[in-house]
Amino acid sequence: MAVIFAEPAESSILYSGPARSELPTAFEWTGTGRRANLIAVFADRPLDAEAIRKYGVRAAPRGADVVQIPLERAQ
Repeated sequence: MAVIFAEPAESSILYSGPARSELPTAFEWTGTGRRANLIAVFADRPLDAEAIRKYGVRAAPRGADVVQIPLERAQ
């Protein structure tokens, strides 16, 4: 499993490792953007979280399940 927080100007790896029912830590949205995507990739084989952070979901392995959740910061 890999979880990526993707903003227009930058992305961060929030978690990379075995799938779990809960993420081990929370994150703080410190960027200046109003919109972002939370991307979770699930696969039966190890993932390259750095490649997914850098290139987006197109770097996910074939057959992986990808969940994208759009986020918008309230004013």
